[in-house]
Amino acid sequence: MTLTQRLINYLHRVFDKNPDQFLALRIQCNGMGLTWTICDGVLTTKPVGGTALPLTINLRAYTVAQLAMLIAAQPGYTVLYVDSSARSVLSSQVLMDAAGNVGQTNGDHLYGFTSVLWAYMDANAEQLAEAGQQIGNMLQQMNTISAADMWLDYQGAFFGVPRNLGELDAQYGPRIIATVIRPLGNNVAIESALRVLNGGLAASVVDYDELVNNSYGLFDVNFAVSLTMLQVTTILGWQTAISTIINSMRDAGTHVRQINIETPVEAAPNFGAMVISGQTVWIYPSSQT
Repeated sequence: MTLTQRLINYLHRVFDKNPDQFLALRIQCNGMGLTWTICDGVLTTKPVGGTALPLTINLRAYTVAQLAMLIAAQPGYTVLYVDSSARSVLSSQVLMDAAGNVGQTNGDHLYGFTSVLWAYMDANAEQLAEAGQQIGNMLQQMNTISAADMWLDYQGAFFGVPRNLGELDAQYGPRIIATVIRPLGNNVAIESALRVLNGGLAASVVDYDELVNNSYGLFDVNFAVSLTMLQVTTILGWQTAISTIINSMRDAGTHVRQINIETPVEAAPNFGAMVISGQTVWIYPSSQT
């Protein structure tokens, strides 16, 4: 990797910085020229003319021998030489960062290193390069709006707001903020949250009379749902949703006694009149709820 050589140069002179390089392979193409570059574990080629096409090869996926076979199998390419010793089974990541032009002397030579020190530093360079790329993303993972995946789960766990089953990042992140800053505990806060659940219909939280019933910390919930809402979610489903909100908001030592789910139905009043034998009878049906 590009960073490998820099790390090697930082070492004290007591270390042997010689890469113990060897000629791994030589490549050519049938066009008018070929340039190649090895950088950060990727080999790229740019042929000029002929039938050869540009290549981009991830060196992590091949040994030196396999890389030579892959290049030789591409249209227009020729591998003039490949190391046939035990070094041919080394990962092609041992190929040293360099650039070449086959039109120049030894421009088709791809060299590798066999130094254990270089191998160790190369592994460190790969991790440091990855860390360097992720530093810019670090601040994003500290914000619940831009954080993702496991980092967003960490944020939620830190604030005591776990992710719901199947909840996506786009919904979970804003919910963490809304949950943390919203009022909790009292009946006004719970009623407000319940009205969000039923779309603004009536919802009330009423203390159970402790003087009459000799109880303390119990309360009843009255929750209105429309007929349309009942067609989508069953009574049991609404009870579960209501209980989940209440249990996440109620103060310690307080408990819901019962949940009353109401469905308001309104009918317009009708007025009618009839005349029988000269007498008038008026009918006033009242509205029903």
